[in-house]
Amino acid sequence: MTGVVTWLPMQVLAVAVFQGGLNAMLAGVGALLPDQVAKPALGRASACAGLGYLAGTAAGGWLRRPRSAFRRGGCSPFRG
Repeated sequence: MTGVVTWLPMQVLAVAVFQGGLNAMLAGVGALLPDQVAKPALGRASACAGLGYLAGTAAGGWLRRPRSAFRRGGCSPFRG
C-alpha cells in the first residue's frame, strides 16, 4: 500500500476501512453458520471456517511476497 498512498494517516484509514468491511462480511457468515449446519457438526464447521480464513491469509501473503527484491540488492520492490 505504501506504493499507492504515502501519507501514513491515509494508510491507517484505508486499513481500518478494509478491516471493518472484512469483519462485517465474516460476521454475516458466522451468524448464518448455526442455521445451515446440523448441531453435531457445528464445531467442525466452525473450525473449518476459521482455518480457511487463516489459510487464505497465509496463502495470500505467500503469493504476494517480493520475489526479486534481494537479487537487486535492496528490500524495496519499487527500486529500479
